[in-house]
Amino acid sequence: MNSLAATAAAGAVVRRDKEECAREMRGFGENKVGLSGRCPEPCARGADMDPDNSMGGTTSRTKLFFFWDDNFRGLRDQMVASLADDWDVHESHLVDHQAVLGRAGGGLPTYLYKAQAIVRALESCAEGEVFVFCDVDIQFFRPVLPAVMEAVKGMDLVFQREFEDIGVNIGFVAVRANKRTRKFWELVYAEIVKNKGLDQRIVNNMLLSEVASKELGITWARFPLSFWASSQGWSGNFPENVLLHHANFTTEKSNSNDPSLKVEQLDLVRSLLSEEKGLQAWLSTIKGDTTLATYRERHFGRFRPGPCWTFLLEDHPARPGGYREKKEKKSAAAGVTTIPNAWHG
Repeated sequence: MNSLAATAAAGAVVRRDKEECAREMRGFGENKVGLSGRCPEPCARGADMDPDNSMGGTTSRTKLFFFWDDNFRGLRDQMVASLADDWDVHESHLVDHQAVLGRAGGGLPTYLYKAQAIVRALESCAEGEVFVFCDVDIQFFRPVLPAVMEAVKGMDLVFQREFEDIGVNIGFVAVRANKRTRKFWELVYAEIVKNKGLDQRIVNNMLLSEVASKELGITWARFPLSFWASSQGWSGNFPENVLLHHANFTTEKSNSNDPSLKVEQLDLVRSLLSEEKGLQAWLSTIKGDTTLATYRERHFGRFRPGPCWTFLLEDHPARPGGYREKKEKKSAAAGVTTIPNAWHG
């Protein structure tokens, strides 16, 4: 990430208070968004008094971008059937985008295609226009555009939460088309190519190490909990005002080209919306899942590799980063007791 920071363009002054955002990432706050009604003209194109259109606008329909291949037709059909807003839909159908079995999110081919697709979407939109890019393992319960347009006011990027208290998920993201966001996603793509890395980890590193804000001038936020992902079930909570459900985590491991477990989860959650006991019982299986706990520690906790996340408060266990699993295993084999350098206190 040091090389990434060195090549990034000089940024503008960040308009969000760092301490406030850091407290939110620790779970002390949530954006409050009005959810009633349907946005009559939910688009965001530039205006004379707001050349970068940072406050949104209402001149045409908002674009929704997503891609899928034949393996995910069932998920695609389910998501499209659940759409509750008047989107300008832009979908890319691939026969087979060569997902790598056993790799998160389909592996390198998916990471590269997605980053490229977002760059292409940016190039197709007017300056200041807001669009949404999402995965297809999502179902909508109510209109989301009013909440999206509220959350994106004054922001370049707004992401779904990975966990309630920390992390972003790139399966549902609102993007404002401008030179800052174009540079951001171009750098994400370059990092994937260079290091063969996980796209979501790269995005979190760029945001939380403050490369995005300090080097590119990016302003960003996370959506309210009503934009729910199953990984957020680690907290044991489910929002009463849920707008959508992203099946980004399943307790059983599935192959990247087999979405059957995600389809089952989407059906299950929809059926449990009116059954509090059943929903809580299902949430308890997620909260108690050891693989999710391990994932959290390795990606957003004390065993996290990568750069220091200076965005976080100094006493946050995920802030230091730099954990090296191979080094710890060698130390353990040699009988040396070490404290992971991502742990404070």
